Amino acid sequence: TAIIHFCRLRKPHREPLLKLKDWNIQVLTEHRILGVIFDSKLRWKAHINDVAVRCKKALNIIRCMSNLKWGADRDTLLSLYRSLVLSKM
Repeated sequence: TAIIHFCRLRKPHREPLLKLKDWNIQVLTEHRILGVIFDSKLRWKAHINDVAVRCKKALNIIRCMSNLKWGADRDTLLSLYRSLVLSKM
């Protein structure tokens, strides 16, 4: 169990100390929920970087398969792009 404290204050402040029965609840600065990375400032930088890295990996796979002499045809590459890259955006 963990929490993220969303706050608009720019100056540093103490994180809340929450307990559930005898257990301390961990306060996180960023957390992934349903594939979306939230951070405490709602800047989206970590999420955008994560999506960019995953899309670059998929594009490298497509790049390896696209060669003029022996590579996959255009329709196959377009289908791969739609399934591997666009599905991550």
